[in-house]
Amino acid sequence: MKRFITMRTTDGVTPPCNRMHRLGIHAAAAASGNVLSSLVFVPKELVKQQMQFQGTGSTFGQVMLKILRRSGVRGLYTGYQATLMRNIPSAMLRFVLYEELKWAWYTSPDSRAQYGVGELPQLSWKLFAIGGMAGSLASGIVTPIDVVKTRLSTGQCPIDVGSCVQHVLSEQGWAGLYAGAGSRMVWSGAFSAIGFGSFEAAKTWLGVSDTAGADKASQAPKASRIPKLGRLPTDRQRRLEHALSDAYEDEEVELLQ
Repeated sequence: MKRFITMRTTDGVTPPCNRMHRLGIHAAAAASGNVLSSLVFVPKELVKQQMQFQGTGSTFGQVMLKILRRSGVRGLYTGYQATLMRNIPSAMLRFVLYEELKWAWYTSPDSRAQYGVGELPQLSWKLFAIGGMAGSLASGIVTPIDVVKTRLSTGQCPIDVGSCVQHVLSEQGWAGLYAGAGSRMVWSGAFSAIGFGSFEAAKTWLGVSDTAGADKASQAPKASRIPKLGRLPTDRQRRLEHALSDAYEDEEVELLQ
């Protein structure tokens, strides 16, 4: 999804160096991916939670059929809105934090000194640490949304999000909205560290490079990246093209710093 959005918001060759552009791409990719994945995740999670709530004696299929008979297909998506409210902010935070922390490491003076300008390390224990940090922070921030989603799915509070929040606050106060935050942050941090680290390892083994676009851009003929100057005298046109070529090279170095 990230590559799909990037190809449609850039020239498809040069990676986005502007911070706001990067944030927009990563946030949009995370949000759209979760909207689609929740179409499968929400019914599965609802049935699982109903099985846990009802105890032993019911199979996955039996619980699912019971929900369909009682509420139809719409019943399988009870809590869909609350799930998106939790998953989308969580995913956006997690992916944006991960990508920005990774970018900060890639462009740090130490990395440039060790790997060179434009050369990014593909695999390191630091990527696992960055993934764990991003997942833990994102999970802690969205814990209240997860509490509301779980209560809605198990029928422990009113059916709309606003009333459910008021119900939790009246019963347990603000502490109720952060119930289980510590354990969620630990598990989410570990899950994200493994997930992001494994993802980067797979990219390394498959030969997928974060600098593929930059490499292609640097290998492209300079004339193709320099605007047409029109019908200028030949000598003057050559001098201007040479100056523009030097400016492009200086800009590429500055963007990586």
